[in-house]
Amino acid sequence: MSGATQFEVRRAAIGETRFIAAPSEPGAGEAELRVDIAALTANTVTYAVHGQSLRYWDFYPAEHGWGRVPAWGFATVTRSRAPGLAEGERIYGFLTFADRLTLRLEPSGATGLSETSTHRAALPGAYNRYRRWSGVADPLVSVLQPLHATAYLFDDFLAANAFFGAEQLIVSSASSKTALGIAHALGLRAGRPRLIALTSPGNMAFTDETGAYDRVLPYAELETIPARPTAYIDLAGDRALRARVHERFGEHLTHSAAIGDTHMAEIGPKLAAPTGPRPQFFFAPAWLKLRQADWGEGGAAGRLDTAWATYVDWIRPHLTVRHEQGTDALTEAWTEAVAGRIPPRDARLLSL
Repeated sequence: MSGATQFEVRRAAIGETRFIAAPSEPGAGEAELRVDIAALTANTVTYAVHGQSLRYWDFYPAEHGWGRVPAWGFATVTRSRAPGLAEGERIYGFLTFADRLTLRLEPSGATGLSETSTHRAALPGAYNRYRRWSGVADPLVSVLQPLHATAYLFDDFLAANAFFGAEQLIVSSASSKTALGIAHALGLRAGRPRLIALTSPGNMAFTDETGAYDRVLPYAELETIPARPTAYIDLAGDRALRARVHERFGEHLTHSAAIGDTHMAEIGPKLAAPTGPRPQFFFAPAWLKLRQADWGEGGAAGRLDTAWATYVDWIRPHLTVRHEQGTDALTEAWTEAVAGRIPPRDARLLSL
């Protein structure tokens, strides 16, 4: 293939994939980047599941019917016509699975860069911010930092709402990296509600090993949880499970939050539940925008960085970093991710 090699998925059936050649010649104000590593997590699959509804497909436009999946990672500038950005610089941010890509970048603050392409102007600003990276590129940054940001912000959202009066918080897909980030953040709060993990039988040992939860249960034992004021934190997106939670706790369910979709549910009308409060989708960039107004952009970034340093030290011993290369490796890893077969212990990085 000539040009850059791009990984794409069919929007209507994200398990179907292809690689295409795409131009990568930078124009005025643009830079060509070599993608060094990009993380593949359940959250990456969520970008594809919600590619249309939350406009994730719009970051890297593709041919009609196909989508380029965003992924967090590190890249190196190979050619630059962008002001103040030199060849050889490394940046971190919202990339896509490719060997090379082209971005329109402008300096923003001491170490920041902003993607200013016209097609991104109306998209959430958090995804258009990139960071110059001068130190060692810790692979766990790509895998975990975006998920940790969501986790930190959701913990803050819960605390700001006094945990919705709940005495216990039930977390589905509790072995997922976002769920563990939420559990870790909650664990640092005095007086927080009891934290109960729901996970598959195969993931119970790992989930229990982390020590993040007060109790770890398989999904089959949901009905053994006492009926008391409860908030449900849904990272599985499993509609049948959501219905069971709502039926079990009924009037005791004080809040039902949908965050991730490790089981590939849809948002919108499908969030409806038979009893209890209507599930609410938590969109981290929207809460971040509110908090930036409260704390200032620098204040919000500082809080996230401080929390990240504590979290990554805690989670690192529980994870195994796997870096795989090539088109076959990416195709296989994507298939496993879509099917929910990536072990929770894996921190998986891909490069072409």
